[in-house]
Amino acid sequence: MIGERRAPGCRARNGGSSGRRCMRLRRSVGWHAKGASVTDTEQDADRHAVNGAGELSRRSNTPSNLTLEPSARRDQARRGSAQALGAQFISIAEVGLSRRPVVQDRLFDEVDTPQADQVARRFQPWVVDELHSFLNTLPCLADVQAIRKRWKTRTGSPDAFGTFKADPRHWYSFNHGGRNEGQLNVGMSPQYFRVGLGFEFTEKQGGNPSEVTLAYTVFRNLTTVAAEYAKFVKANYLEVEFFPTATGIVGNDSTASVVGWEPPPWPPIQWIFFGRLLRRRIDRRILEDDALFGSVLRDVLCGFKPFWARAQEQAATLK
Repeated sequence: MIGERRAPGCRARNGGSSGRRCMRLRRSVGWHAKGASVTDTEQDADRHAVNGAGELSRRSNTPSNLTLEPSARRDQARRGSAQALGAQFISIAEVGLSRRPVVQDRLFDEVDTPQADQVARRFQPWVVDELHSFLNTLPCLADVQAIRKRWKTRTGSPDAFGTFKADPRHWYSFNHGGRNEGQLNVGMSPQYFRVGLGFEFTEKQGGNPSEVTLAYTVFRNLTTVAAEYAKFVKANYLEVEFFPTATGIVGNDSTASVVGWEPPPWPPIQWIFFGRLLRRRIDRRILEDDALFGSVLRDVLCGFKPFWARAQEQAATLK
């Protein structure tokens, strides 16, 4: 389970001058592929915290495993990084949907089942009706399929998102046509909700490992030397998810490891993901607030888009 510790009487700050400061013990969590075990490692000391109001906090002289969360500036660093990449950002309130997605805490219990068909029955309607509807309304994702035509002769749906897949204790969705490319990806396990960019190196569901390996290699080479990518990673607290580890579970690496990350030499890598991991308890305020959750989805996916597009275009010339 995720560790979380607060000072006695601690409550989230609501933006008023009388709010109290809170301290939380943060840990990154890996989850077993079959859901049988969970491993905890200490969270990266360099990761900034997000307080109860969804604001960036400045680091303080607290112990390495504690993050003090004072009131701070709104997401200026994150917005500045994204705008520098040319993404078209609007207020989440301007999206105009009557229902914007949120992730209620009980959903983490509901995804924690070994029957993939039960996961699909429970989550596919929500993913299609609420999550996809929101993502496909974001202006900064409206041209995803038009961008893919730079390296594809044809694309299917004009929408960015539409896929849904369920596994035991896990569901995920990625952009249309992304199976053998770097894929803009969202997903959920019993420990966290993820959003970011993934690469799958298996042959299942029509996978072509050589094409994905080429896309990943180009992406890594481009982003390792890109200062704007390093700023984007830090501003959005991105982490690494990969599978399998030597013990056969999903592993995580910290924000400080993202730029230039390399998979372990053994066993053969099947999945690499870079993105925001919104953890069940630590990030509950964000997950259950439609504006905060929508902002994270937008900032991460739209922030990845220029790097994804550049890497895929270059990979297409090398085939």
